[in-house]
Amino acid sequence: MIKIATFTVPGQPRPKERPRFGRGRGYTTEATRAAEARVASSFTENMGIRHTIESPVTGPLKVRLRFFRDNMRRVDLDNLSKIPLDALNGLAWGDDSQIVSLIASKHLDRDNPRTEIELWTTEWTQ
Repeated sequence: MIKIATFTVPGQPRPKERPRFGRGRGYTTEATRAAEARVASSFTENMGIRHTIESPVTGPLKVRLRFFRDNMRRVDLDNLSKIPLDALNGLAWGDDSQIVSLIASKHLDRDNPRTEIELWTTEWTQ
């Protein structure tokens, strides 16, 4: 395994909201779009590159997500995971179907809410 990125997204981790519907179509809420933009921006700042990469990583990946929230309100871990996974799709990797291992956890840190993200290249296991 080769670690390809480690970065932190400052601020309270947000769960991805369900799509909203209006005027006969579905749309993503502004809060979800803003949260995804924060993740993408943190990634590009960490990598020292523009908002898009000419060639995102190809091949199988391992992703570790650590969510540090400033309160103990109930929130589903899978919904927290959707924001960074969707934000990095097409940016850090070509498609999130490349993720073969996902480790996610949530923690309490009242003074420093954040999301820590680590990405590794890996191999398929049998």
